[in-house]
Amino acid sequence: VTKVGDHDGRLLEMDYRERAASYLSDVARRLRVVDPSVLADLLDDGVDQGRLTERERRDVMWADLVCTGRRRTDQAEVRILAEISVTVDSHDVERAIRRPQVLGRLGLPVLPLVGGKAITAEAKSLAAEHQVWIVLDGPGSAPGGA
Repeated sequence: VTKVGDHDGRLLEMDYRERAASYLSDVARRLRVVDPSVLADLLDDGVDQGRLTERERRDVMWADLVCTGRRRTDQAEVRILAEISVTVDSHDVERAIRRPQVLGRLGLPVLPLVGGKAITAEAKSLAAEHQVWIVLDGPGSAPGGA
């Protein structure tokens, strides 16, 4: 990965964080970005309660974006865990599958999501297979392409 690619990826992550309500509005409403220190406290509590390991805690802390909101389909309170890359690949989707499973052990359902400007065919197929939302510079695509 080049320095320019790293820079573009970081800028895109920042844009998703700043404009989460725009990017993720097809997924949920009343969206709020979870501050990393609040997420750390939540995960620490999970470790203290024996629901997570330290390794799982560290892994989830590396998520690009975590939000709370109300799912559009039924208004249930949910979290959204997003992995953001300029070009979403299968590794991004794998993280978007693994990390929400861990975070979900702490109470609320967690919706997995990948976002970016483009997605590889392999990543798109994997996302559909594992019910991962896809957001590519605009409206989101429901899991399975629905």
